[in-house]
Amino acid sequence: MRATVSDRLMGPLGALLTGTLVAILLGVVAARMGALFAVMGLTAIGLAAFVGARSLNILLAAIAISALLPYWYGRGGVTVAHLAQGLALLWIITAKTVRRTRLRWSGVDYAVVAVLVAAFLDWWLRGGNFAAARASADTFEPLIFYFAARLVPLREIRHVLWVIIAATAIASLSLFYEFAQGATVFQDPNAYYWAGNGIDKIFRPGGVFGAPPTAVTILAMVSLVAIPLLRETTGRWRKLLSAGIALMVAGGIITFTRAGWIGFGAGLLTYFFVLRWRARIPLPRWLSVVPVAAVAVVLALPTLSRTNWFQLGVQRQGTFAVRESYWTLAGKLITDAPNHLLLGRGINSLVAGARPEVGGLEASVAANPLLITMGAHNQYVRTLLEQGLVGLTLILLWLGGTIALAIRRMPALDLLDRRLLAGLAAATTSFLVVSTADTNLRDTVSFSVIALLTGLAVTLCSSRPAAVT
Repeated sequence: MRATVSDRLMGPLGALLTGTLVAILLGVVAARMGALFAVMGLTAIGLAAFVGARSLNILLAAIAISALLPYWYGRGGVTVAHLAQGLALLWIITAKTVRRTRLRWSGVDYAVVAVLVAAFLDWWLRGGNFAAARASADTFEPLIFYFAARLVPLREIRHVLWVIIAATAIASLSLFYEFAQGATVFQDPNAYYWAGNGIDKIFRPGGVFGAPPTAVTILAMVSLVAIPLLRETTGRWRKLLSAGIALMVAGGIITFTRAGWIGFGAGLLTYFFVLRWRARIPLPRWLSVVPVAAVAVVLALPTLSRTNWFQLGVQRQGTFAVRESYWTLAGKLITDAPNHLLLGRGINSLVAGARPEVGGLEASVAANPLLITMGAHNQYVRTLLEQGLVGLTLILLWLGGTIALAIRRMPALDLLDRRLLAGLAAATTSFLVVSTADTNLRDTVSFSVIALLTGLAVTLCSSRPAAVT
């Protein structure tokens, strides 16, 4: 049917009217509350339009917000982390009610549900109050991203990965900004001061991630899942992806966090090992450069070891002994009674030292103030302390189970999906390795990223079998 003159005018007139009303509203906000609130309002309008264009954009917006904005920013107890988690939850509701996405349950899914059930029972059996319930919820809310990822359609998995790669690469620029400034710009209030100045210290940037260990943990995981996408892209996109990977790797290096470097290396070895062993994919030719590079590093090590940045940023003598002292203190609290070894002392037992409202601080824990202030510096030790063998077993069933499921299902996938699944398994391996030196599940963004990536891995494993090539 031929459009009338009124029909042709309604579109431009409607846009003009809407734009005028928005401009007036933003002008009033700017005049009364300041330009910053006007910019925030304009951003919110753009975000709403983006989310409304496609339901998956709800999850993509949650991922971008979580990666680009410091999670602790907020007011009145509502933070950026809550906004991102709320959007992820909205995606789950949309996927189940509008898209009617059906979830094929796996053993890993049941392990994640068991983690949440154990956290609820821990709070309930210990007679926790509302503040303790909120603290426990804040600890495990990042698992929302796991279930959000489980509802992502198979054809959309790469879209999700491209968003987290792009957002993380952009966020890594904040590391270089802080490094150039030589001072902390973004500081997570829930972490102790990681960086220092002076002749006996070296500055370690944390950027919008909040702390160097958090930054390198996330950058290592996202870099590993970006590598398999290189084989799927060409031209300009491949150059952009290569630049993003280089940016993230360089950002991880300047954090001077050794555990992250080791985790990335372990993940890279996992990636190639799984592909060669289970997927029967020949290793790339450039891998032959690695032994040559390793020899070059060994030859250059005597010269590097005399530099100030190497001694303070890499060697850091005495740090392992300090961490061992934390583990020793925690070990005494873990093994002093059978129930403590089996069930732990309760979630947020150490947090109660700084926040008494989340629960009573036991005398034996209070007798170790250094452990309360500095933490366990090992996710497995802290999980044993707070949740016992039961909690640690469930965490390992979730993370280790994801890797096992990926290895088992890999031969059933097509060539490109095998590489992608290997990258997701490599990222999970990196997280497991870094967890031996840091409490990654106590960090909101690190927890969110590993929850998202493991959820995507399990979703990919649920795809229909393909002919083996």
